Amino acid sequence: MTASIYLCCYLSEHGLFGLYHWAIVVARGRLNQPVNVYSITQAGPEEWKKTHKSDVILFKERRIFALVPLPRLNVPFEEAASFLSAEDPTRGNSPPLHKIWSCAQWVIRSLQRMKAFGWFTTTPAGNLSDHVDYYEYMYTQKALRCETALKARATFPDFVGEVVDGVRLLRP
Repeated sequence: MTASIYLCCYLSEHGLFGLYHWAIVVARGRLNQPVNVYSITQAGPEEWKKTHKSDVILFKERRIFALVPLPRLNVPFEEAASFLSAEDPTRGNSPPLHKIWSCAQWVIRSLQRMKAFGWFTTTPAGNLSDHVDYYEYMYTQKALRCETALKARATFPDFVGEVVDGVRLLRP
């Protein structure tokens, strides 16, 4: 059985507008069922650690802001889970996006590797081949646009998506 995959944006724990924690969600079925969430967090200066979680019920996660669906994977859930669990949380030789390594860069690098393996059933929206372009696409065209629109009380689905299974799902 193939898996569904999403880019997940959490709101800042400090409540700062436009600041998100990025993660990857891999699901076997509907979003109201347990999913796995893969991310990294900073453990100290230049030190990063894996903060992956299994069997997460997304609508119970208080800081999840929105998910952006990516093309389905053509590999089993277990293979995607194994791959993401093994991904190095450190920058290694990844090209810089900002002056420091971040959860967003880890997500993009992981997705780029999955694309290189041919694991997506179709090409993801945005220019995933260029980490800077992809970051700008996901940040400005998805997360920030949605947060801005919601703050203005907009309801246009192209900007704010729709709530599915208790989770805001943006359009790809």
